[in-house]
Amino acid sequence: MDLRIIYILFDDCYMSSLEAAYDLRHVTRHLIACPTEIMVYGMPYSHIGEYLLAENPDYSAICQTFYQFYSSYTYPYGTIAVTDCSRLDELALLMKDIHSRYSLDDSQTASIQRMDGYSPVIFYDFGDYVRALCGNDAEQLTQFETLLEQVVPYKAHTEKYFTAARGPLPIEHYSGITTSAPSTNSLASSYSQTSWYLATH
Repeated sequence: MDLRIIYILFDDCYMSSLEAAYDLRHVTRHLIACPTEIMVYGMPYSHIGEYLLAENPDYSAICQTFYQFYSSYTYPYGTIAVTDCSRLDELALLMKDIHSRYSLDDSQTASIQRMDGYSPVIFYDFGDYVRALCGNDAEQLTQFETLLEQVVPYKAHTEKYFTAARGPLPIEHYSGITTSAPSTNSLASSYSQTSWYLATH
């Protein structure tokens, strides 16, 4: 019997991350969260509430309605994603294999999609990180991207995301979930102690 709760929704910044999702995989079936900063208005509950409260939550409608709300909001910046936590152990196994065979050159980090306004960057788009890591191996990348679509089956974003430090920044690559794997920021110095790191290295 699956005793996990149906979903956890974070009305907070930066919570759609692999590190957070992996820690919660035995607690919840799905994680609804934003990979970037969220505007002070927060989740538009009056618009998405009916989908959240349904017996079977409509995750696609939640993401699309969130997107529609923030696309026409005074500050048109918003990102959202739904993670299927049941696929995270499978993803961890794949990432362990990828990390055993590939590593990033320091010069590649600057080209990975940043998802924050920090300096140095703390949160990178996870899909773009892996593309930088093993992008020259087309077969490996296809395997990864197929699984990632199952791990994060629902997501949406406006053209740009907002940061308090740098203002609006463009989104060119978006997987709906982040990682701090390549970060050199001192605030990410304990990354190697996370459960996600230990499972994937």
